[in-house]
Amino acid sequence: MDQAGKAKRSREIKNNYISFKKKVSNLRSKKFEKLIEFRKLVDEEKLKKLRGLS
Repeated sequence: MDQAGKAKRSREIKNNYISFKKKVSNLRSKKFEKLIEFRKLVDEEKLKKLRGLS
């Protein structure tokens, strides 16, 4: 493989890696948002129960 081919290949690998990292971080942030929403719901339920008791 000549020099140009090697450079092209390494660029492809680098770009694939970067896009992979972006996908992973997007998935993580979506998961995190869902977790936050779930926690809010749980907190609201707890508040309702506390209000019902008092």
